[in-house]
Amino acid sequence: MRAPRLIVLALLAALGISVLVAPSPASAVTRTLRTTYLCEVNGNSAHVRARIRVDLPRQLHKGDRMHARRVNVRLVLPASIVDYMRGLGGRSVEGTSWDAFYRVESHQRQIKRLRVPDTDIPSSGPMVLHAHGRAVGYRFRHTGTFPLHAGHAFTTHATIHRGLGDLTSTMGCSVVLGSPTRIGTIRVVR
Repeated sequence: MRAPRLIVLALLAALGISVLVAPSPASAVTRTLRTTYLCEVNGNSAHVRARIRVDLPRQLHKGDRMHARRVNVRLVLPASIVDYMRGLGGRSVEGTSWDAFYRVESHQRQIKRLRVPDTDIPSSGPMVLHAHGRAVGYRFRHTGTFPLHAGHAFTTHATIHRGLGDLTSTMGCSVVLGSPTRIGTIRVVR
């Protein structure tokens, strides 16, 4: 009685291992876009370097939906913008963007809840901000290879925390002419 159970368990284990090891056509690969935005806040404008990372499926079937997925963004604010926040007495800053999107085919798809958590403002130099959001899904109705692009512009509504009370500010950003926007491609088969 024990031998058949062990054989079944061994077979299940072997199948389980082969399932875990075998690559899936829909397995995801991390794609990274490095680009530059021109951002403006209260008359101060500067180039902001950005790194956008997202896991994209390698391949989907026609009619499949690319499910919502996490998007990670790293922004390097130059000293000129950080000096502006320091000049206001800022100790930390946080923000949210409600109009961030990505493009696939001719469609714009929203990146929801793109948020920068409360981050200390350094005493000098540039500042690194990390934002996280969720790109909504998209259903591919045709076969082919489809590029995904970052949106050309976004607005961040920031709260600058300071000892005298919080200030709100809006920073508008658009891709610098000639900077890349392509995050990656997805292959859609029958």
